[in-house]
Amino acid sequence: MVVTYAPTAHKLLQGVFAVYKPSGVAISSLLREVQGRLVQDINTLEQRPQKQMILFKPASETHLTKGSLLDCDTSEPSNDKLHHMVPTYVPDWFDHPLVQGPRYNNDSFHISAGHTLDVHACGLQVLGLQEQGEEILQKMKKLNLPRRYQVKGQFGLASLTFGGESRIVEKSTWDHITEEKITRVLTVLQGKHRNACMEASGLDLSSQQAYRLASKGFLRPYVPTDSVIIDMKLTSLKLPEFILDITCIRESCIFIRKIIHQIGLELRSNAICTQLQRQQDAVFTIHDELTLLGKNVNVNNVIDSINHTNNILRKSVLKRKRYFAKTSVKMLQQNKSDILFPEPSKNSTSETVNKAFDHLASS
Repeated sequence: MVVTYAPTAHKLLQGVFAVYKPSGVAISSLLREVQGRLVQDINTLEQRPQKQMILFKPASETHLTKGSLLDCDTSEPSNDKLHHMVPTYVPDWFDHPLVQGPRYNNDSFHISAGHTLDVHACGLQVLGLQEQGEEILQKMKKLNLPRRYQVKGQFGLASLTFGGESRIVEKSTWDHITEEKITRVLTVLQGKHRNACMEASGLDLSSQQAYRLASKGFLRPYVPTDSVIIDMKLTSLKLPEFILDITCIRESCIFIRKIIHQIGLELRSNAICTQLQRQQDAVFTIHDELTLLGKNVNVNNVIDSINHTNNILRKSVLKRKRYFAKTSVKMLQQNKSDILFPEPSKNSTSETVNKAFDHLASS
């Protein structure tokens, strides 16, 4: 369906859609670009008619017809008709676009962002339009839906920000690293995160309720500050470069980069993240044809994307329940330490990983 009438299009531009954010672009710049493209495109559509105003004119200057605002009384003398004032509709030139400017501007669209990517990351970014889109983003945030990333890294280097955009502060050897060693470290980190997540759910793991809820899906922590890795796997290894597939919830870009740094240290080396790309956020995927590039953002493409995603969200995501125990909130709020791994010692791999979850294991 192609919308050609601007007021109709403005009413339909309410909901969530996904765009691709390139690396090196801040989220604020992305929002301004999307907003500007929508404003520019909707002003090219058919606009509402110009407003009319009532102006009183002498009857001699008007041609009264049936159905006009006020018909002249034919019983009056013809001389009085010349002095009779008749209300008539005339264009209101104050409402003309050349006087008022374009019908739509940046204030006509309120755009909010979902889980944001930082400047150096790229990939899928979910956006919400108007109040309805912002409400959907808030509901998705409460559901703690998983996000999947493709992370490219390089062994043998260490930087201040755990990425390749900052200064390299250390170099180390990497020829002793094998695929088996990487898989072993990933398994340990993934297992510790899953155990910590189950502990943070506040459920008795030996109860029937925990089994029933775990069979429906992954048990998520209640405290919103915890970042948990659901799955990690090695997809490519061409030393010193490697590619990981990481699925996690409540994460941040710096959290994922620090995980790469942690993996390098556990392998008796160093590692930096050279590229971080988000490939999936809940039901949104980077390979979906309705995930828009910046150059493809226009009114009709956004409306099609909103209609498609809103139908999916209403049927599945927004009807899901939160399987959390509220009794665990007070207990977990007492332990406010971050789930990010501390700086590991190069003496023991398992000892380093265990220290990060002592506060959850003891609860």
